Order: sequence, then C-alpha cells, then structure tokens
Amino acid sequence: MKKTIILLLSLFLFVIVHSQVSKTIHVITAGTLNSYLKNVNKSTITNITLTGNIDARDIKMIRDSILNLTVLDVSATTIKEYEGSEGTLSPQTTLYSANEFPPFSFYNGFITKASIIKSILLPNSITSIGADAFSNCFGLTYIEIPNSVTIIGDGSFDGCTCLSKISMPNSVKTIGRFAFYKCGLEDLTLPDSVSEIGEYAFAACTLISNDLVIPTTLSNIGVSTFQSCSGIKGSLVLPNTISVIGENAFNGCTGFSGGLLIPNSVISIGSHAFFGCTGLTSITIPQSVKSIGSWAFCYNYKLDSIHANSLEPIDLSSVSGVFKDIDKTSCILYVPLGSASAYKAAGQWKDFKNLIEEQVLPLQNLRFIDIYPNFVSDKFKINGINEACRICIFDLNGKVLLTNEIKPNEYVSINSFAKGEYLVKISTRVGWVTRKILKIEL
Repeated sequence: MKKTIILLLSLFLFVIVHSQVSKTIHVITAGTLNSYLKNVNKSTITNITLTGNIDARDIKMIRDSILNLTVLDVSATTIKEYEGSEGTLSPQTTLYSANEFPPFSFYNGFITKASIIKSILLPNSITSIGADAFSNCFGLTYIEIPNSVTIIGDGSFDGCTCLSKISMPNSVKTIGRFAFYKCGLEDLTLPDSVSEIGEYAFAACTLISNDLVIPTTLSNIGVSTFQSCSGIKGSLVLPNTISVIGENAFNGCTGFSGGLLIPNSVISIGSHAFFGCTGLTSITIPQSVKSIGSWAFCYNYKLDSIHANSLEPIDLSSVSGVFKDIDKTSCILYVPLGSASAYKAAGQWKDFKNLIEEQVLPLQNLRFIDIYPNFVSDKFKINGINEACRICIFDLNGKVLLTNEIKPNEYVSINSFAKGEYLVKISTRVGWVTRKILKIEL
C-alpha cells in the first residue's frame, strides 16, 4: 500500500511538472526577456506569447533555456537591431539587423531544441528570415510567414521533415540556397513575386505531389533547385523568361509526364538538368539553346520524340552522354527542313536512327503579345501570336465573360459588352499573359 501511494504521488508530481504552462509577456526593452522569467522554472514552459520589442538575445534565451517549448507566438513583436556576442551566433560578435528573424534562431549543432518546437507565428513586421533560422526543426509542423517578408535565407527550413505545408506570400522575392532542402512539403506554390531561387532550394522534397508552376518573374533555374523532387506531377511548363537551366535542376523528377517544351528564351541547359525524368515522352529544344551539358537528358526511357529546332546542330563534342540510354531506334529526332545532313554528321545527334525533317514554327514569345486596338468599340485581335491560342475575358471582379479558341489575325467580338475595363488572359503552349482592354462606345 505504501509503495502504491508513493508511486501515485510520484506520478502526480510528474504530471504537474510536465503539464503545459503558457506565458504571455510584454517586453518593453529588447534583450531583457530573461529578466521577466527570473523566478520561473523555464523547463515547464511549453507555450509562450510575446509582445513588444525583442532582439537576437531574446531568441537565443528562448532557444537555449526554454527547452520544452512547443508553441511560440511572436507575431506582435518588433525585432530590433543588436550588435554583440550574446545573440544566436554567440560567442561570435555579430550585427543582427532589425526586422530580420535572426540566423540560427532555433538551430545549432549542440542542442536538441530544434526537435521540440512545433508551431511558430513570426513577427508581422519582419522583412527577412535569417540563414538556418529553423534548420533541422524536425518537429515543426506549422509556421506562418507574414506578407512583409521579402527574403527567405539560406537553409532557413532545411531538414524540417514534418513541415508538410507552407504558404509563401507574394512579397517574397528571394528564396535562398537549401532553404527547404529535404523538407516534408506536400504542396508547393511559388509566389508570383519571386525573382531568385538559390541552388538546392527544394532539392529532395520528395513528398511534393502537385503540379509545379514556375513564375514568370524567374530568369533562371539554379543548380539542383528541384533535384530529386520525385513526387511532382504533370507537365512541366517553363515560362518564356527563363534563360538558364542549371546543372541537376530537375534531376530525378520522375513524376513529370508528357511533353517538355523548352521556351525560346533558354540559352543553356546544364549537365544532368533532366537526368532521369523518366515520365517525359517528348522534348522540344528551341533555336535559342546554344549549349547542353553532359547527361542532360540521360535515362529518359519513355522519350519517343525529340524536336531539335536549330538549323545547325548544337555542338556536343565536348560533353558526354547527353542522350544516354534513350532508345535511338524508336525515338524520332525531328529537325528543321534542310538540316538532316548536318545532324547525321554531328556527334551524338547522328546516333538517332529515325531522323525526320519538319517545318519549324518559331516558339511564341509572350512579351510581344498585345491587343489591337486597345480601345475597343466592337472587336479586337491578338497581335504577336503565330499559332492558335485560348483567350478568357474577365471583368474586374474576376467573373469570366467569354472563353474562345482563336487563330492568328482572327477577331474577337465584344459588341455586347458594356463599356468599361476588362482583362484578357491569353494562353499559348508556352505560357500565358494578361492584357487589359477598354470597351468604348462610338
């Protein structure tokens, strides 16, 4: 009986010690959070909400001292500048910028804090997330990025294997190197504002399973950006703003299917860029491409056609295995009229047994698409298209008023529309653009 009572008492004390304790603290002066917790057993705190002013010293204190914290809400705080040796990179003397969630906020190699925290609400005023801020936060399942953030730093969420979803606002312009490397993301939507994505940014995110949409604000796909994202599905559509596809950019993306139409803005394709994209069935390489790296299309077993649109074969004499393990007997190589003899004599191109000449239409350049006339009384046409496209006309509230397939120089009647402004979405096989028209009455 005595042993039973002791056991129950021990269990009771254990539950008390380890029960959830929430704290809400208003910090007046940045760097002083610890003074508010002098008489508190920090190991019992599991939830904390902060308001007021904080800096890298406060984040370090939370990281290193509140070791059972699972929920952190700092959405109503302002991060102040701090320079010194007591921040998240201690003992190194560092200048921590204002409005930046500090680098290594919840990760360093000597503590286990990173594996405990589950939910974070970031300050609504921050403009950047520092390097490795949440790297290897294995338990993190939820984080809200405010729409003030423009930079997601290198390695910010590297290794967050339980983070299945993250919403990136349209304020984000830069996504750093390794930012989401080996994350547990199941869905990826890139913001239309992003203009730079670093190497390995989404590499090894094998659980992403939606279609990948590359925004028109990007000019290149960096080294290994989407390497081993084997779950991404559907057709890969690259916008007509991309000029460089880096090494290993889509290496191992086995979920892509159908045809790959490389836009006529692309100049170079790096080595292993589409290595092992085993779902692709056709590839179109435009005239703009001047160089292709080794093993770029290696192990694309299902390819049944390649359309090489350059009159002169791209020189592959200094690279190896561009089309390795593609069946050169069944896969047809289509080349422009009058260029068959050149391809039959060119290194690696000549390995294809079925070579057919075809008329090559220049790929659509979206930048040159416009509407004539722009002030419309009755009808308009789309200038700058060289093949059929689909149009969709919306009012300014987003209501669809008309959809239609049109050919070059074909007019679209809006005679029944009321006067006012409308949006016209023009979709081609290389992407889409939106133009505005004004309906007038004469």
